[in-house]
Amino acid sequence: MARLRLREVSESEEGFYRLERAMRYGKRLKLAKRVPRDVFMPEDKKLWFLFERIYTVVHDKEVAVLRRFGLTPMQYNVLEFVYVSSCKPTLGFIVDELRVSYGNLFAVVKNLTKKGLLTCSVCSTDRRSKSLALTYEGKLLFEEVQVVHDKVLGNMFSAMRKNKKSDIKSDLKFILRHFSPEKIE
Repeated sequence: MARLRLREVSESEEGFYRLERAMRYGKRLKLAKRVPRDVFMPEDKKLWFLFERIYTVVHDKEVAVLRRFGLTPMQYNVLEFVYVSSCKPTLGFIVDELRVSYGNLFAVVKNLTKKGLLTCSVCSTDRRSKSLALTYEGKLLFEEVQVVHDKVLGNMFSAMRKNKKSDIKSDLKFILRHFSPEKIE
């Protein structure tokens, strides 16, 4: 029966189904870069693949910048969150805000502490939790990375005109409002 099915489906449709099966097994980002243009897809799937490609390109640039400084994207996110926070955030607060697991956050904090970028201490108000703070070296590194990071992302979007950026921004906000249960400003 499977062979009969293959004969009924054109090559481009079969390529799409193969791609869809591969995506179920966690290979979507690599495959999203290489989706052939002639693959038969419904319009919604084409839009989804376009979002995946955009995400992949931006993420790859960001990873390349962070790799120069010996950081991963998750380490950068934690450093940024602690840097921006007005008080010393606790691990539980960071887990809720960044939507990561405790195990992943513990590993990231442990690595940042080994590098001397973060200090982890027992919280004064709740002895069961730990609060994080940046060290002097952590602040310097974050500020240095932030400058390069902003330049790279700014250069990526500098080719667009201002009115085009605002149109894209409003369209993306509309999409987020439609799909997200959270309030989007």
